[in-house]
Amino acid sequence: MGNKKSTNKTNSICLSYTNGDKFEGEIKDSLRDGFGTYYYHNGDKYEGMWLKGKKHGMGTLYYKEGNLFVGHWKNSEKEGIGTLYTKSGEKFYGEFKLGKRNGIGILTSPDNNKYIGYFKDSRKNGIGIMHYNKGKIAMEEWDLGILISSKILSLEELNKLYEDNNKNEKQEKKGSFADLSHNIDKEKDCKK
Repeated sequence: MGNKKSTNKTNSICLSYTNGDKFEGEIKDSLRDGFGTYYYHNGDKYEGMWLKGKKHGMGTLYYKEGNLFVGHWKNSEKEGIGTLYTKSGEKFYGEFKLGKRNGIGILTSPDNNKYIGYFKDSRKNGIGIMHYNKGKIAMEEWDLGILISSKILSLEELNKLYEDNNKNEKQEKKGSFADLSHNIDKEKDCKK
């Protein structure tokens, strides 16, 4: 048996498009494939992995206006775990689906309030916990970005919530709001 040469060889190249966009990176079968940087004519820049001409895998999108997304991509959409930083100082870490915040995530406001909960179509949706920067904690319920209810939790209620969550966690062996809350406390300790 002899060695066969692949016709699907990956090459590095620099391409300029008629709309002013530019690509520097790897191509395969005339498509962006592998690692590459795409410069948009509007000033945005994507740096990361490509598959068959689409953003796919880990990548970073730098927005001209100052926002930044670091995370996973699938078919040129934010998909999976990622972090979105906004120019205003907001930070979202969590799940993305079809380019939007969908699933569980942590939203940190510029004044360091932290919401841990569920999102749908990039809006708070369902039950979540709000950690206020002044130390109060509230359980909130949202319906597609509209606050339905909010209750400040007492220390006793927090302990019961934590205990109930630990019981459920041992049964389900899955992550939880309490785990995410606990990680926030560790994050604070590291900053001291």
